[in-house]
Amino acid sequence: MPVVDGMQPNLGLMSPLLAIPVVLLAYWATLRRLRLNNLVLLVAGFWLYAWGSPVGGLLLFILTLFNYYLAKYLPSSAQYRQVALGFGLAVNILVWIVCRNESGQNAFLMAAAGFAPGMSFYMLRNVSYLVEQYRGEFHQPPDFVEYALYVSFYPQIFSGPIEKPTLFIEQIRKPRLVNWRWIGNAFPLILLGLFKKITIADNLGIIVERIFRLDLPSRMLLAAGSLGFAFEIYADFSGYTDLSRGFAGLLGFETSQNFNQPYLAISLQDFWQRWHMSLSRWLRDFVFFPLRRALLKITGWRRGLADWAAPLVTMLVSGLWHGWGWTFMAWGFYHGLLLVLDQKVQRFRKRELNPYQMCFQRGVTFMSVLVGWSIFRAPSLGWLMQIWMKGSWGLDGSQGIALMAVMSLIMMYTLPLGLYALVKASGKARVVLEPAFFALALTLLVIFAASGMRDFVYMDF
Repeated sequence: MPVVDGMQPNLGLMSPLLAIPVVLLAYWATLRRLRLNNLVLLVAGFWLYAWGSPVGGLLLFILTLFNYYLAKYLPSSAQYRQVALGFGLAVNILVWIVCRNESGQNAFLMAAAGFAPGMSFYMLRNVSYLVEQYRGEFHQPPDFVEYALYVSFYPQIFSGPIEKPTLFIEQIRKPRLVNWRWIGNAFPLILLGLFKKITIADNLGIIVERIFRLDLPSRMLLAAGSLGFAFEIYADFSGYTDLSRGFAGLLGFETSQNFNQPYLAISLQDFWQRWHMSLSRWLRDFVFFPLRRALLKITGWRRGLADWAAPLVTMLVSGLWHGWGWTFMAWGFYHGLLLVLDQKVQRFRKRELNPYQMCFQRGVTFMSVLVGWSIFRAPSLGWLMQIWMKGSWGLDGSQGIALMAVMSLIMMYTLPLGLYALVKASGKARVVLEPAFFALALTLLVIFAASGMRDFVYMDF
């Protein structure tokens, strides 16, 4: 996975921050004229996307035109309709593959002409729209402005969440008025997102990066690095989602929650219902269910093949979506295999878990996820194999001291996540505790913001 040396301003965060006052003024000035209001957001989305890559912005526009008019003029004949859909899906996926492959090998192409950040996300949006149009899920198909705004909605264009077309376009069609409740709900999300990103994720990222750059870290140091990365990627990506939802809230849009305490999951199935929820839903609706139905038809509705092949292939697709490396493929295969096993276990469970069993299940699930993160973050599979074949456990001497230092830092930086979870679960006391937490978060944010910011992890996907 690409990494960034040091800390620096990044496109995905700084562009919206710099543009938000201008966009809000233009947006609020046109609230009474819905079509003009939508045009303001559409221009803002394309402008922000083209900020760092003009050719990438042009590619976004061309693909938006292609998908809109292909969906609009899908043939009425079932046979030709399927051919048109297959052609549209092939074009979107092929463009994504070519751009991603070129950008992974050529830094100049990535920066100037090829794979602009967020392409994986808007490719999934385009595919969703084509399939929903093919299925006839729109009572009233969108016009070009509505569809283009769905694809390029600027709070989400870089890293999602991946909204369902029919639901989001309904919001685009509704008139919006200035509402102080929007602002009251939006600013805590923006503050929380910045705090997670700058104070937690960026500092954990420095520690994690150093561990995964070692030639042969000890096994326990690898485990510590995987633990650090688990909370880095959570704080980083959920922080981006909070920012995205906060910015969208300022515009009167309600967008998807992407995370729901994923590390408290009691099974792998439960984890994927809590982690990157919009991607999980997309994979379920457009890969898992269609593949499972096809396999059931092929096998005469016998469940054996469908039960193991559908989750395995779905997670391999997830691994490919994240990156071309063998580590991503292995991570996808690992999760697919565990989901198959998890299904078998769930089928034989006769009664609900008691609190002790629930705690045990959460621990097992979290450890399973950590193993997956070690595969995901590793520079190569060979590097991982070397550690387990030749590395030491690293519990004594200088290695033991280094391990204690690393674990102390990881615990220090992840503590605010635990505190915020307790604040949210504090009942009536939340009225007092939440403002106190946000005051502390703002103070720490001001202190750490002076160090700059790293790229968001999911900007690489």
